[in-house]
Amino acid sequence: MRKSDSTQKVPLSFKRALLVATASLALGILWDILFYDKLVGISFPIFIVVGLATALVSARAGRVSIPRPALLMAIPLLFFSVMIFVRADGFIAFLDSIASLYLVLLCLYMVYRPDLHLYVLRDYVALPFRQVAAYAAHARSTLATVAGVRSFVRKHEHFPHIVRGIVIAVPVLLLFIALFSSADLVFRHYAADLFNIHIDGNFLRQALLCLIVAFMACGALTYLLRPSLTGAPARSGETSKGFALGRVEMAILFGSLNVLFVLFIVVQLAYLFGGERNVLGQGFTYAEYARKGFFELIAVAVVSFLLLWFAEKSSQRLAARHPRPFQWLSAALIVQVLVIMVSAFKRLALYENAYGFTDLRFYSHVAIIWLAVVFCFLLYKILRSAPEYTFARLLFFSALAALVFVNVVNVDAFVARKNIARYQATHKLDVQYIQSLSDDAIPATVQLLHAPDPHLRTAYAGVLYAKQQRLISKEHAWQSKNLGREAALRILNEQGDVLRQNRDQRLEYIVSPVYTSPASDPSQ
Repeated sequence: MRKSDSTQKVPLSFKRALLVATASLALGILWDILFYDKLVGISFPIFIVVGLATALVSARAGRVSIPRPALLMAIPLLFFSVMIFVRADGFIAFLDSIASLYLVLLCLYMVYRPDLHLYVLRDYVALPFRQVAAYAAHARSTLATVAGVRSFVRKHEHFPHIVRGIVIAVPVLLLFIALFSSADLVFRHYAADLFNIHIDGNFLRQALLCLIVAFMACGALTYLLRPSLTGAPARSGETSKGFALGRVEMAILFGSLNVLFVLFIVVQLAYLFGGERNVLGQGFTYAEYARKGFFELIAVAVVSFLLLWFAEKSSQRLAARHPRPFQWLSAALIVQVLVIMVSAFKRLALYENAYGFTDLRFYSHVAIIWLAVVFCFLLYKILRSAPEYTFARLLFFSALAALVFVNVVNVDAFVARKNIARYQATHKLDVQYIQSLSDDAIPATVQLLHAPDPHLRTAYAGVLYAKQQRLISKEHAWQSKNLGREAALRILNEQGDVLRQNRDQRLEYIVSPVYTSPASDPSQ
C-alpha cells in the first residue's frame, strides 16, 4: 500500500531537535546517577516516572494528543516498576524490568496505534524489534539536525567524498605509523607520546552506557513528536496468504493425535492417578516416576499448542468459519491436553512432597496454570471462529495477570514457608537451598532461629549474620533502597544479639541426618 504524503520523513525543526537531544542527554545522565554500579531499587520507578513525565511534557509542547488507551497502559507499567522497589528477589526484578520496558514501548506505540483490541500476535511479538529499530532511525535524524549535518551536506556536494576519503586514509595512516615506529626508535618515541592517551576503562564503559540510554531516549521522544515518521502500520485484521493444510490432512493429523493422547491418558489413569502401589510394581519409586515425565509433558503441551495454532491459522485461510470436523477434533485434543497438564501438575506436586519446594517449581505451577488458561482461550477461538485479535488480547492480558500474581505472592517467602512447614512435619529441610533464597524470604526463615534442633538454630544464625552484614555494607546509596531489603535488615537487627553470638557458625557444622543434601535433588 502506498504511503500518503503525511507519512513522509520530515525532520524536526532545529529548535525542537535541540530540545529533544537535551532532554535525552538529561535522561542518560539520570540513568547513570540512578543505576551505574548500584543495586536496583527505588531508582527504577523514579526513572520510569521521570521518563513518563518527560514524554507527557514533550507531547504537550509538541501538541501531540495522548489517547486514553495509551494512558491506561501506564498503570501496569507503574505497578511493575514499583514492585522492583518492593521485592528483593532478583528474578522477580528481572521479570518486572522486562515487562516495564516492553510496556514503555507499547505505550509509545499506542500513541499512534491506540486500537489495542485489534492487535494480533504478530503485533505483540514484533513490537520490541520494530520500535527499537524505529527509535534508532529517529535518533540519527534528530542528532543530524542538531549537528547541522543535513543542511551542511545539502550545501556541499563533495562532503560524502571527503568522508569516504577520511575513512580510507585513517587505517592506511595507522598501518604506516606502526611500520615506521618499528623501523625507527626516535619516531616510535614521538608516536608513543602522541597516541599515549590514558582514559580509565570504567569511565569509558560508564560514558558509553549513558550515551546509549540517551540515544534511545532521543529516538523515543522523536518518535513521539514526529507522527509523520511512524508510517502507516498494516491493519491487524489483515490475513496474509501462505501455506494452508486441507481438511483431509487436518483430519488425519488430529484424528491420529487424539488416538495417541487417549492411549497415554489411559496409562496415566492406571498409574499416576491410580496410586503408589501400581507404580512401585513397575520398579520405580513414586518420586522418580513423577520427576521423569514433568518436562516432557510440558513439551507435549507446547508442541500441541503450536500444532493447533498453525492448523487454526491454516483453516482460517480456507474459510471464515472453521469446519465442524476440525472444531470437534481440535476441541477433543485440547481437552486431552488439559488432562495431560493436570498430570504434569500432579507430578510436580508429588515431586515437591518428596524433595521440597523451590522457586523453579513454583514458577512451573504458575506456568502450567497459565498454559491451561491459554488452551481454554484457544478452544474458545476455534469453537467460535473468533478473530485473532480477540485471542491475542486475551493472551496479552492473561500474561500480565500472571506476572501481577507472581509479584503479589512474594515467591521466596512462600517457598520458605512451605519448606519450613514440611520440615516441621517430616524433619527434612534443605538448609543450603533455604539460605540461597533472596532477602524476601528472611521474614519467613527467621523462625528457624527457634527450631527445636540446636545445630540448625546456631548454624542458621551464622547464615543470617552474614546476610545482615551484607545488607549493611550494600545499603549506602539511596538509589538502591528497596522495601524487601529494608524489611529483612530490620528483622535481622531485631535478632542482633543472637546473630552476633553465632556469627562464626556455618552450615557445614550441621551433621544431623534430618537434613537433606542439595545433591539429592536432581532438579537443582
